[in-house]
Amino acid sequence: MHFEHQSPSYGSVPASKGEPLPVGPSASSPRSSGQAAFRIDVRHEHDAVRVTPVGEMDLATVSQVDARLRTLRDAGTRRLVLDLRGLTFMDSTGLWLSRRWHHDAGHGGPEFALVAGSPAVQRVFEMLVVPEELPFVVG
Repeated sequence: MHFEHQSPSYGSVPASKGEPLPVGPSASSPRSSGQAAFRIDVRHEHDAVRVTPVGEMDLATVSQVDARLRTLRDAGTRRLVLDLRGLTFMDSTGLWLSRRWHHDAGHGGPEFALVAGSPAVQRVFEMLVVPEELPFVVG
């Protein structure tokens, strides 16, 4: 897979410090217990593995994504793509996961790239990190 970098456009939301930052469709209202269960889709492509979390990535689910990425890395995967388009919600734990995997890629880990999610998900990146610091690619 050839990684073509993109610069996603972002809106703005007031930042708060302390707890993970909730953004997404459910950020302004309590989350419904009737939402579909979180899952992680994995697709092996010709030269990369695409990992697509579907649903809400937050403190309760981010460790599942990290575990899946670690399993793929340990199996010898050389290129990982974290595709955020399946997320309906993401808090700052998803950002920190992305930053750590990007950092690891620069220190002997597999190549790592991100596919931008919805504008609400992307606001987490805008508010807490300079977007150009992370390797966003065209989906």
